[in-house]
Amino acid sequence: SYGVGVKIDGDLATVGFDLPNGWGVHGAAQAQQLVQQIVYTATEETGIRRVLVVENGKTTATIDQLVVNRPLTRDDVSGYAAIAQTGTTEFEGSTKLPNVTGDVVSREIVDGTLVRYTFVGSDRAHNATKTDLPPFAISFQRNDGSVPHNTGDGAPPAYLLTIAFHVNATGEFGAVGHVERVDRSPLRLVTSSDAFVQLGLDDARPWRAYEPDPQHLIVEIGGDPRTVSDRIAVASPAPASAAQRSFTLSGLARTFEANVVWRVKDASGKIVANGHTTASIGTSVFWGTFSAPVTLPSSVSGNVTLEVYEVSPKDGTEQGVVSVPLVIR
Repeated sequence: SYGVGVKIDGDLATVGFDLPNGWGVHGAAQAQQLVQQIVYTATEETGIRRVLVVENGKTTATIDQLVVNRPLTRDDVSGYAAIAQTGTTEFEGSTKLPNVTGDVVSREIVDGTLVRYTFVGSDRAHNATKTDLPPFAISFQRNDGSVPHNTGDGAPPAYLLTIAFHVNATGEFGAVGHVERVDRSPLRLVTSSDAFVQLGLDDARPWRAYEPDPQHLIVEIGGDPRTVSDRIAVASPAPASAAQRSFTLSGLARTFEANVVWRVKDASGKIVANGHTTASIGTSVFWGTFSAPVTLPSSVSGNVTLEVYEVSPKDGTEQGVVSVPLVIR
């Protein structure tokens, strides 16, 4: 049995647990998941951004080996080593045709970690015919409450990511047309119009944009924290999945001269295979795609770690390392 008490002071909620028999969790992963659950649940309340977890009348909490001794935000417990920086990034388009904007083709929310939006260039003057995308901007900002983004029940989003198309309009464009409450972590609310889509998000998980071709734009937010850094995002293989000794490594990168380096380590940390590949574009506001075959020696089996990273052209240090655990069958 246990008791819970909550104190509110501004944007801080102190959640106190009375636990005579302890937390009942074992291992770092379970402890981190529990803290994340407490923080995300408490910050569902309007105005709460920080959570301090304490236990048994103390000013701290120790959950297995995890010590909580300061207020935590969703960014602190999301699991991402890098978070998105606020600001606006401008992207060039290849068409100046009037009344061309970007229409949403699809939206995916994967495993509570990844949101993926796909846009296509749309010529509104000619029955929404597919065409090259116009110039656009993507901005990321903390929701300061000035945006009319709260509708229905539930907590307001902590951050806003906006994809705004620069429409060379001959008519009226840009009025808010629809507000949708989603409430599927990390996506809370979506506001859309003819010229923009604004995503209300739980936290500042990193985002990336790429163009498979001039007509299509894909914007991804987050992903499994083990697969995402500030410059690498591994799409395949999936973490903790069973893999054959020969598999394809694929994903997105934003690295110097498009260079992507990979290696596989066995359970003892020994490198059993390594190589490099080239993304479709190098350092840019857009991310490039990459794909490379990986073949492991026949002696390798069991738990391994696939590491993907950039080697700094300045000093040779490893940058943006992602570590993907795999099981080789």
